[in-house]
Formats: sequence, C-alpha cells, structure tokens
Amino acid sequence: MTRRKLLSAFVALFATTILMLTAGAGSASAQQNPNCCIYSLDVQVPANCVFPIQYWMKWNNTVFGPNVLNSNSAPGQPFVFLIPGGCPPAGTFNGISLTGPNGPFASYNNPVQFNINGCCVVARTTYDANGCPLIYLRPC
Repeated sequence: MTRRKLLSAFVALFATTILMLTAGAGSASAQQNPNCCIYSLDVQVPANCVFPIQYWMKWNNTVFGPNVLNSNSAPGQPFVFLIPGGCPPAGTFNGISLTGPNGPFASYNNPVQFNINGCCVVARTTYDANGCPLIYLRPC
C-alpha cells in the first residue's frame, strides 16, 4: 500500500470515528454504566389518588424496598437516589415495581402499567446520557 492510500485510509477512519462519537453525544445510553452509582425517578402522576407510592427496586436480581415517594418531582428535576449495595461497580438494574416485591417489574424497554388506588400509573425505564438508570412514572 502506498503512503498516499495509507494516509487516505487513516483520515477516513479518523473522520468516521469522530462522526460516530459526536452523533450520539446528546442521546440517552441504552446500557448501564457500572461506575454510575445513582438512579433517578421522574415522577409526574395525579397526586390526588396515588401518594404515598411504595416501590421496590431489583438490582442484581435482588429486591430492595419498599421505598416510599410522597410527592411528584419538580418538572425536569427528578429525585436522585444512591444505588443500594457497594458502588462502584453499581449493581445491575433489573426493574421497578409499584405493586410489591414479587412484581411485575418494569425494565428497560418494557413499560408496565400499575393500578394504584384506582389510578393508572405507567413505569418506563431507560438510561440517561451518563448510563445511569432513569425511571419515569406517568399517568397511563
């Protein structure tokens, strides 16, 4: 291979790498970062019938809870909690349940609807841009 062809291949590889890195810079990660020791709950549900909300989290297939939420989070300002167990590395997030330690559990790309005191609440889970678990609780 000539130097010119080698240099052209290197420049093309470098440009492709830069494009791939910048294209996803603002999007949410689809994978948990084991160095991220927090999770966030963004709660916007009808306050008149669901609070307090008990919830159970599953990390490394072990259930923790119940935990209690007494209010909605401020818009755009989710509640932030430490992941249970030592960290880092963070335990692997397996899901959240609003009905009890036996589930069902909403997990990444698997939203679940829960009936709480006659109100329908859906839990959707994803990961934020840093790879930390982010759970949305919304009306159905």
